[in-house]
Amino acid sequence: MLHARTTTRPAGDMANRENHAAIPNRFRVFLNVIAFIAFAMLTMCSLRAQETRATLSGTVFDPSQATIVGATLRLANVATGVTSTATSNTDGQYRFLFIDPGNYKLSAEAPGFESYVQTGIVLNVSQASTVDIRMKLGSQSDTVTVTSDAPLLETEKSDRGVVLGLRSVEELPLGVRNPIELVEAVPGVTQITQRYDLL
Repeated sequence: MLHARTTTRPAGDMANRENHAAIPNRFRVFLNVIAFIAFAMLTMCSLRAQETRATLSGTVFDPSQATIVGATLRLANVATGVTSTATSNTDGQYRFLFIDPGNYKLSAEAPGFESYVQTGIVLNVSQASTVDIRMKLGSQSDTVTVTSDAPLLETEKSDRGVVLGLRSVEELPLGVRNPIELVEAVPGVTQITQRYDLL
């Protein structure tokens, strides 16, 4: 004769098992949230590193090389007419941030000094350039115009970049038409080893 033995577990035992099963699920959700936050932060860091706009800064001097405080500066994009305004601080320094690449005209005015205009300022992608201004004594109705043909000196950043025009790209002697090879056209860039995966 077989006797079947049935045991009943208390209701509290089942609740404990459900709680133990729920803990790993909660832990997985917590890990997923942490992973998502880490991914979002890494993505934001990589997006920030891809800034393409330029920066122009400098110092406004008088004829005796003393700095001029409160000079009003205007940076105008020649092609679009968009104008940004800045004022020199207590050290005579000014800064234009987040400027789209292009050809610009810089003008400066200060009481007791002739107006200053500099044309031919070319700002390229991610360029941080410096243009110091030397103003002459006189009335604001007089204007000193400077035409800039030399490339601007970049003193604020250690990284380098170059903008290659269409004509340069077409005339460069490339073994294959791979745009990554154009990196070697930048001054100061050398190839250490041959990478066959780029060919």
